[in-house]
Parts: sequence; C-alpha cells; structure tokens
Amino acid sequence: LPLNADTVKTYTTEKGYNTVEIKDGVVFVSTADCKNQVCVKKGKINLKGETIACTPHLFLVEVK
Repeated sequence: LPLNADTVKTYTTEKGYNTVEIKDGVVFVSTADCKNQVCVKKGKINLKGETIACTPHLFLVEVK
C-alpha cells in the first residue's frame, strides 16, 4: 500500500487480526487482538526497511 494515501485495512487470519493504518505518510498497527500488543506499541514507521512484527499472528509490515 502506498504511504501517500490515507488507508485503514484489517487483516484477519485464523490466528487473529491486525488493523493497519496509513496516515500522513506513516504506517502503524492501530489495533490487534494479540496478548502482548508489541505491534501496536511499536508506533509509526515510514523509513525504507523499517518493520512492525506481530509474532503471535505471523504478521509483518515493512516499508519498501
């Protein structure tokens, strides 16, 4: 997804869900149903190579 277009998208699998938001050129996980919430606590990223990982859900966000 491009960082220059505000977007909200929820990804759901049998392991759970993660909601990813892109706003004002940054991307972040706004909500997730994992116990540790590491992906939500990671905050906003926007630089090439930065990642947000949710290991319980096997979910990864990467800026390319």
